[in-house]
Amino acid sequence: MSAALPLIRGPRFIALPGLPRLRRGKLNVIAGAGGDNKSSLAVLYAATYSQTGGNVCLISTEDEWEDVLPRLEAADADLSRITFRHKPYRLPEQTAALNTWLSRHGAGLVILDLLEDCKPGRSEFRPALIPLVSALHRTDVTALGIVHTNKHLRNGQSALDVIPGRRGDLAGICKAVFVIARSADDPEGTRYVGAAKWNHGYPPPSLAFAVESVEVPPSDLHTDTIEEVVRLRPVGAVAMDANTILRQAAALAEPDEEAKASARAKAWAALLAVLRDGADHPREDIRKAMEADGYAWATVKRAAGEQGVQTKPDPNDKRRKLWFLPTGVLLQLLDAEQDDGGDDGWEPVS
Repeated sequence: MSAALPLIRGPRFIALPGLPRLRRGKLNVIAGAGGDNKSSLAVLYAATYSQTGGNVCLISTEDEWEDVLPRLEAADADLSRITFRHKPYRLPEQTAALNTWLSRHGAGLVILDLLEDCKPGRSEFRPALIPLVSALHRTDVTALGIVHTNKHLRNGQSALDVIPGRRGDLAGICKAVFVIARSADDPEGTRYVGAAKWNHGYPPPSLAFAVESVEVPPSDLHTDTIEEVVRLRPVGAVAMDANTILRQAAALAEPDEEAKASARAKAWAALLAVLRDGADHPREDIRKAMEADGYAWATVKRAAGEQGVQTKPDPNDKRRKLWFLPTGVLLQLLDAEQDDGGDDGWEPVS
């Protein structure tokens, strides 16, 4: 007699209104470039799932609760069904602790934003995530990981080539991989989402989302001021696959050298306004502020490297990095401003 087949528990997808369906009990991934509203899409998944009566555990390593909360409110989330955590679980060592946390809160969906922060340094994804993938299968919890794309799509490449890690590393253990990118026709107001990998029948259709600025009134849960946040609103299906979505967006990301130099100069001017006090500043705080002002993080990092910005660990938390300008660089900037007749009303750190 043949062995009994394992019991399949209900529909094998999570289908939410206006969103690409997810593989239930599996690891799903959304990948996108900086500023393409990956986290806004994650918030929309969390809010919409909570509206169906499901519990969500949301880990956001780049944003604090006070930043995420008004975005959840703007998306009409049922906050009683959402549990938030800022500190990532380190996988694979803390897989059991993550599972305990999910079980304690009865989560059907866990969002890991950013997924890169859950693994050790530059190590590969597969060894870190295999225990989690096995646990998701046993518990029927669905995971949605958010990652940065590692480059722009080039000729002869497919969408999976921009997923971080070696080909077959992260993408190989995911059951569904989606990409999000700007619309070339409306780069500020529209995002496209398409399936780069879907290993169960026909992939879900690619979708368009409108980028909206929403004012969230004060509440008992956050500050007494009006919060202006970004929200994604589902628009409908678009006739583009993931490769086409990335190719049309790549044209926006390839400025000429003069434009790149100008972008770095503007980013440096904004960064200098923060660092010129000579103090140490948390890198993640700088990143949030710069991206909020519309600067690409890759441009900021390159400008910082060109201008001599230094990095050191936070003495209170070795996992955090601090940025600062060395005294010598500050003195050179002061001399240059004096030579140019600029404002010399500030003093360098001694």
